[in-house]
Amino acid sequence: MSGDGTSSYLWSFDPWHKVTGNEGESAPVQTPADFIYKLTPLAKLVFVLRNPTERLLDLCLVAHGGTSATD
Repeated sequence: MSGDGTSSYLWSFDPWHKVTGNEGESAPVQTPADFIYKLTPLAKLVFVLRNPTERLLDLCLVAHGGTSATD
């Protein structure tokens, strides 16, 4: 299985309040990691992250109306 997502999900998951079990809570009770563990407790995860310098440059270029450095 493979997937794609933003690396910020490693430390931040803004829509946590919409996840079943978190309704009405002031902090997340259930996280994406909890669901992965419940579905596949023996899963091994591999994260491939971009070079942070290239990612910052790309973000700045796009934010100021330029095109992505990787385009």
